[in-house]
Amino acid sequence: MTDYLWDKEGEPDPEVERLEAVLRPFAYRGAPPLPPRPPRRRARVMLVSAGLLAVSALVALLIVRPWQPRAGWEIAGQGRLAVGTWLDTGSSRVRLQVANIGTVELGPASRARIVETGATQHRLQLDHGTLSANIDAPPRVFVIETTHARVIDLGCAFELAVDQAGRGQLAVSAGSVALSDGGREVIVPAGATCELTDHGPGTPHFADVPHPREPERPDPLLPKTAPKEAPKEKAASRPPAQKSAKTRPTLQVAPVRKSEPALKAEPARKADPTRKAEPPVKLNHDALHDLERSAQ
Repeated sequence: MTDYLWDKEGEPDPEVERLEAVLRPFAYRGAPPLPPRPPRRRARVMLVSAGLLAVSALVALLIVRPWQPRAGWEIAGQGRLAVGTWLDTGSSRVRLQVANIGTVELGPASRARIVETGATQHRLQLDHGTLSANIDAPPRVFVIETTHARVIDLGCAFELAVDQAGRGQLAVSAGSVALSDGGREVIVPAGATCELTDHGPGTPHFADVPHPREPERPDPLLPKTAPKEAPKEKAASRPPAQKSAKTRPTLQVAPVRKSEPALKAEPARKADPTRKAEPPVKLNHDALHDLERSAQ
């Protein structure tokens, strides 16, 4: 016995034939051919290239972009400060935002203006007054111009004071600052101060070290000079002794009489050998009796 549904032999059932006709468009025709596979070497090169491109984009995003300062300075609470506009602080303090690299605070009675602002450099001119700056940028991006020197930031925090004549002082609290007068450049490290004179920057010095203009000890090569004697104090004038109307009696000391034991203690005189010995005195009984009576 054969079964059409099992081995396609025998006569099919009419219902089965009708069902086959309906399902014939959905019959299995085999798997489609696979696309050709690329060579392994080419795939490896493409993978390495994609990795390098991603790393380059990450470096540009994290490192290069933050160190490209945007243009424009802003006054806290008042908006932007235009290039070339002079700013007089009067009796108040003014805080400036220097693009995205730091801040500058101008003290009272200060006058300053922005000379240049851009992606590569920011320059401020300080005519007179005081300021404190806190800058986080690559070296030589932020510059302050004064009458006798240029203050070049090297990534630091510092304070600057300048008078009407352009003389002043720079004090560095972090990092370092370069002072330049066009002919020479002086580096001022953290913790040091430097004078701004009519002839340009002076010599940096620390607070616990004497100023270079005041030597700590004399030069041993110089001739020794005798120390100056201290001025002698004037002797206090003594009032003249008042003369008494009556003359004082002089004290007379009586001579000390030698005691009898002292007389006995004197050495005996040496007998003269040339002198004849005196004969002994003979006293009779009556003479002794008279001596005893006189002694009583």
